Amino acid sequence: MTPILIMQLPDAPSKQLCSHDVVTSKQHRRNNNRDFTVMAVKHMRWELLEDVQYEAMDGISRCLHLGDFDRCWKKKALIPHKLSSNVVYTDNVGKILWFSPSVAPDDHNKYGNVAFNISMQKLLCEFQFAFYYIDRLQFSTHACTRLLFSEKEYDQFDIVEFTDHGSSLKRNRWRYAATDAGFPHQVEIAIETEVDGREWLFSNCDYNAVDHSLANSRKRTGGFKPNICHRFNMFGRRCPFAYSVETTQWELDRLYYTSDSEEYESD
Repeated sequence: MTPILIMQLPDAPSKQLCSHDVVTSKQHRRNNNRDFTVMAVKHMRWELLEDVQYEAMDGISRCLHLGDFDRCWKKKALIPHKLSSNVVYTDNVGKILWFSPSVAPDDHNKYGNVAFNISMQKLLCEFQFAFYYIDRLQFSTHACTRLLFSEKEYDQFDIVEFTDHGSSLKRNRWRYAATDAGFPHQVEIAIETEVDGREWLFSNCDYNAVDHSLANSRKRTGGFKPNICHRFNMFGRRCPFAYSVETTQWELDRLYYTSDSEEYESD
């Protein structure tokens, strides 16, 4: 297999371009002299859900493209972003890391190629979090409730009451709301932590290759399907890392693994 060049992507902007911060209506943008459509989203206050179906959330993952994984590997820490919301004040919140409930490696992951995974039990043995609602994003294909896990106290956020009927998250046998009245529902978790916490997460998460091979899928009308690759296709750009699990694992083995130590190299 021919080695694949790992692109050094630019540092993330202070406002992360992802589902958390996209435009409030369907808009046409111009990129490389070509028009494309940005996925429509409505920013809303969080709300209790109605006819909820829950799925197990034994662990959560932060999934990255290979280029971003390489940046984290060199820093030996997960690289954070600034939280923003169109609904609630967030300027006093520190740097955050976006996580979501873990999914099977063979399922297409729109966030990238490599997942940093940690169990809820291990996470909460290290951090004494309070759990807050941030907001809700309503797309044509799904809804998303965004939560903040933080060791700080905030007045502007509502606390997640796990026992509420329709809560997006349940703490007894950790579960998250996967559907709301039959409509797909996602939970995205912003973890606020300082540098030492980001280094701890890098060292204590297990990571594995995940499928991102459907990136760059095209619509019949032309252009990329926006909900297949979160970082590139959503904004009309071709994803340079549309890899299968096997290709990504081969890259991880080639770049970061040594057969002598049977461990990933630390430098």
